[in-house]
Amino acid sequence: MWYVIESRLLDGEQILLVTKKKYLKQARKEHPDKVIYFPPEIHELYKHKDQKEFIKKVHLAKKEFKGWIVPSKNEQGGVRNGKA
Repeated sequence: MWYVIESRLLDGEQILLVTKKKYLKQARKEHPDKVIYFPPEIHELYKHKDQKEFIKKVHLAKKEFKGWIVPSKNEQGGVRNGKA
C-alpha cells in the first residue's frame, strides 16, 4: 500500500509514502514524479522535526539523487542497516 501526502513543510509538494518494498514498483509506475519515502525514513526525519530547513535539504538531496535515508546509529553519522 502507498499514500500520496501533501507536505506543508515542503510548500505543498506531494510525496509518496510506500509502506512495503513489494508495493514500490507499482507505486513508482502510478506516481513517477513523486519522491518516495518508506516508513523508516519518515521515522528518521521525525527525529529532526524541529529542523525544517534540514529536512528540506534532505528532501532535495533525496529528490536529486533518487536515494534513500538510512537509519543513523547516533547523532554523528549514519550506518547502513539494510535496504529499502
